[in-house]
Amino acid sequence: MIQIEKLEHVMRDLTREKGPFTLFGLFHREGAPYDKWDLVVSASWLEEGDVNALRELVEKLTAIADTSEMVSFSRVVPISPDDPGVAAVLATHPVEDGRIVLRDVTLFEMDMAEAYILRAMRPPAPALSGTEGV
Repeated sequence: MIQIEKLEHVMRDLTREKGPFTLFGLFHREGAPYDKWDLVVSASWLEEGDVNALRELVEKLTAIADTSEMVSFSRVVPISPDDPGVAAVLATHPVEDGRIVLRDVTLFEMDMAEAYILRAMRPPAPALSGTEGV
């Protein structure tokens, strides 16, 4: 498994460059091989089907993770911030740039043996400039 600190580093770098994540977490599905993890990410700038944004995320991971850490990923799952599963995680396990460790929990309608949630919070709304309607 990749060191959680490395994932935190990638999350912070991409937040600075692209904008905040709504959800950033590492999930081990019940019944999956013991060393296979899903990285689930949700951000307004990371829309489903955006291959370039996903590539940028994977490039950041490969730049700091060694081969044994990279092969521990089963998949990287971009998911819409509006997905009901994301809303459920935000409601039940909110964390703002920290770390929550969960065991034997159901998330996204799947049983998870273990999960590390590094962020589960809606980004703040953009500030109004004060010039609207003038």
